[in-house]
Amino acid sequence: GRKACDAFEEPLELEISCTSFRPVAPSKGLLDTLMAILSPELPERGYHLLGRFVPTRPLEGAKIVDFGPPVGELMVYYINHTETFTFPVHFPSLRYVAVRGTYRPKLMEDFGVLGAYGLLDDVAQATPAGLVQVRDVVRDRIWTTWGGRTDDDANHLYLHVRASGASAGRAGTATWLATHPIDWRERSIGRMTGVGAAVGTVLLARQGGGALGIVDPERFYDPDEFLTELTGRHGVAVQGRVDWDETPARP
Repeated sequence: GRKACDAFEEPLELEISCTSFRPVAPSKGLLDTLMAILSPELPERGYHLLGRFVPTRPLEGAKIVDFGPPVGELMVYYINHTETFTFPVHFPSLRYVAVRGTYRPKLMEDFGVLGAYGLLDDVAQATPAGLVQVRDVVRDRIWTTWGGRTDDDANHLYLHVRASGASAGRAGTATWLATHPIDWRERSIGRMTGVGAAVGTVLLARQGGGALGIVDPERFYDPDEFLTELTGRHGVAVQGRVDWDETPARP
């Protein structure tokens, strides 16, 4: 995201999209993540527009994004992620910031049905045994049935970043993709997540910091250094380009 925004004197829009193709419940934590992202009670899910945060419901903001081969085009939806809140702080010219994602289409369809019938609501229901949380019952049943299972369907975590902006009176678009070997299979989610975190840790240890507290990644890290380390020996591929319009940028 930082690399894409830095392509312009005045970045105006930033859209980050990701895939998370995996089984429904390879671990309890990953099942919890899926249920939270697709539940109606998630106040951080939404987008930044003209200086304010706009909350959204599950499966809103549908958009087709091309993640490149072998994944291709997929429908993605608004999710909760910190970039929606942090990038407008560090790039005040941004008028629109959104993070979208998707799981396997079948999972999106299944959890859309669960949500429509209120089975992902964080509410209590009276039973002969006392009050129970509806979502907890659903989660426990999914884990009992599918917990820890792997399969031969698609497994990948691909990233697509698109920024638009203006420089020297010209409008342009920067597009970046982060991909991995498809034969990582069931290790894909863990490796892509873990490699990024490991690179961040190495650079943090190498550079240190002059003050205590939390610093957002897009402010702390140099994107070129981060991407060089990321792609050097970990199997992750990153490619990007900037396309400029022939017509002058609109004011």
